[in-house]
Amino acid sequence: MQSLPGQLARVGKSAGEVAKLDVADWFKEAQAGGVDFSKRDDPKVKQYIEQGAQYIRLQTELAAAQKNFTESRKGAAAAERAGAKDRKADAEATKRYNEQAAMAAATMAGPLAEATERQKQLEDKLKEALKEGRIERAAYNTLVLESQKALELSSAEVNKALSSPEALLATMDAEVAMLGKVGRARELSRRQMMNERDMRQELQKAVEAAGGKEALALAKGAESYEAYERSMLAAADASAALSIQVEEAAANAEAWANGRGSAAAAGRVGRHGSNHPGGATPSRRRPQRAAGARGRHHAGGRDRQSDVESLSRALSETVSFTRRHERVQTTLGPSGFVAGAGQNTARVDIYRQIGNNAESLWQVLNVAGSVNIMNEPDGADRAVSNWGGSFTVNDTSPSSETMQYRAVISGFTAQDVTHTSGTFQQQTITQSLAVISVEY
Repeated sequence: MQSLPGQLARVGKSAGEVAKLDVADWFKEAQAGGVDFSKRDDPKVKQYIEQGAQYIRLQTELAAAQKNFTESRKGAAAAERAGAKDRKADAEATKRYNEQAAMAAATMAGPLAEATERQKQLEDKLKEALKEGRIERAAYNTLVLESQKALELSSAEVNKALSSPEALLATMDAEVAMLGKVGRARELSRRQMMNERDMRQELQKAVEAAGGKEALALAKGAESYEAYERSMLAAADASAALSIQVEEAAANAEAWANGRGSAAAAGRVGRHGSNHPGGATPSRRRPQRAAGARGRHHAGGRDRQSDVESLSRALSETVSFTRRHERVQTTLGPSGFVAGAGQNTARVDIYRQIGNNAESLWQVLNVAGSVNIMNEPDGADRAVSNWGGSFTVNDTSPSSETMQYRAVISGFTAQDVTHTSGTFQQQTITQSLAVISVEY
């Protein structure tokens, strides 16, 4: 074992120098053992010298070989890293070019395809970032949801633009159908068409504000968006018919006041704190000059009658039914109204009696409705149930006969509405059932 001074002497030396120090130590040990290195001709001394020289040469060559091997490994590793870097750069370039090509193809295919491809590429990048740990799961979910909503909005805009020609044709067809009508029927068709157009525009705004059709249906407490849309369009249609009915009723009342004839019969029932629909409205026509009007009423029941007599050649009958039930919870808090099972519907049977013949079922009015819920965290919660429907039909029976009409609410259903707190403070119910006769 080498002494400590000998080890220190080897620090920082090359392999050849260290080998010379080893041979010197070896020769010192041999000299101590009786070998006289002054006798160069001594075979034993020659042997020591040859072995020492060979040892120095081998150690030097081995060190050189190790150095070359290490340097070659370093070069190979550097070349491998450079190659991997080049391959990664090539793969990224290929991926980038593929993405650009896909986006170019989608752009040529149209706005919807472009929006879809953009959203797909964004999700792919987010997935890669999530896999590499450069983004948290919560942030990933939020960004993906945002990109999906952006795609839905783009799709809605594109679909709206794509459906514009068909919508225009539908409007043209409605206008053509309206032009084929005369008098009251034309005005009713015009108002219904305008109400439907305005309602569809407002529905589109509501969908955009709510973040989607199903989100809007959930906010309104409807079973589905389609059901909510049908109820809103039905209410708009009923409003158009009701506006004409109100105008006609006012005109008929004015005509009676001025003594110019005409006839109308209408009834309105308004009650608070009850769910009972109630109400019926009969009217009668007889082909004689009107001598006056007489009526008998049973307030609070299901029968209401108004009789009017006049001379006419044709008769138009309009039947309408509307009902509104509003509930109010004034206590502030996180609770709110929720819509449950069932639907808002009603059936109105219209009976007709011609002359002295037996009364028979003549027409049926099916009424639809909806529930609108407005829950406010810093205000009163409100839930409004609506029913609405109407129609107008011309009676083609001979004018020589006496006509009598009677409207009866034969069916009624309401969608359940409850408040999560278990109660509410206020409710208001208003209802109208009308039969309006217009003779001309």
